[in-house]
Amino acid sequence: MLLLTVGISTEIGGDHDSGLGLDVTPDVGDHVAPPASQEVGIHSGATSGSLLDLLGLRGVPLTVWLAFLAASYAALGFVAQSALSAALGWMLPAWPAGLAAAVPALLVTARAARVLAGMLPRETTAAVSEKAFGRRFGDVTVGVARAGSPAQVRVTDQHGNLQYLMAEPLDAKDEFCEGTRVLMLRGPDGHYRLLGAE
Repeated sequence: MLLLTVGISTEIGGDHDSGLGLDVTPDVGDHVAPPASQEVGIHSGATSGSLLDLLGLRGVPLTVWLAFLAASYAALGFVAQSALSAALGWMLPAWPAGLAAAVPALLVTARAARVLAGMLPRETTAAVSEKAFGRRFGDVTVGVARAGSPAQVRVTDQHGNLQYLMAEPLDAKDEFCEGTRVLMLRGPDGHYRLLGAE
């Protein structure tokens, strides 16, 4: 049971910028438009990803996968050697027996890992990246947002939780009073900028 609770998991992927310095794709309802690389299906590491999927490594922690591999390797080797001993009265030397058990052990491990991956929870946190607030609509709640003087903006994250951020207008001539609906953008410096959404 300890092996099921201890492990590491790796998620391949990441957040991509548009190259212009601002996240400018607006929300559609409660859903944020995916980055361009996800829209067209570009996936960095596609070759390694397919190999990880084939071996069943992507869905379970590495220690669990290694435990499955060790158990299936030992069980298959023991069963094969016992069957040879019972049927023919002799056993294979260690090296040929080990090599013969390796490929079936990988196949059994991959199958068992895919079955277990379907039972494991996928997301266990409501934490969000600060990059997730760009391209979301919000409301100015405290203060007047003007150049050099940020105001507090209320935004709903992808889990439905309210978040409060400080932001100032993208255009220095704009001012947004309390209650104004705005679109949040994240600049290359990490600061949030506002566009009028009305």
